[in-house]
Amino acid sequence: SSKSIFQRKFKEGRSGMSSFDLKPESRLGYGSQVNATVWTVPRDRVPLLLEGRGLSLSVWQATFDAVYGHYAYILPAVNQLVPFMLIPCCICCMFPKMMQLNKENHDRWMQLVEKQA
Repeated sequence: SSKSIFQRKFKEGRSGMSSFDLKPESRLGYGSQVNATVWTVPRDRVPLLLEGRGLSLSVWQATFDAVYGHYAYILPAVNQLVPFMLIPCCICCMFPKMMQLNKENHDRWMQLVEKQA
């Protein structure tokens, strides 16, 4: 059907290559631990979409480790803030910390992307 063709072309995007996300399989909530996380793509083999495109297993594992490291850094910081977010009078005091954490999160993602480029 034309709808499935459109959906396929939309997913392929400009590069002509389908995409995938390297992220936790399920939403991480309060108390989540990165070492117990199931990922959408495994570390031990190059993703099917990247096979045959010159990506070595070691490069893939370095990328995986960088994403894992980002979550390992940011998740404990978020978990420390959550209990205070349940107390209305603490929210205004925690707002600067939340903004700082958001900036750190953004900056770390940008550094990761720049290293991969």
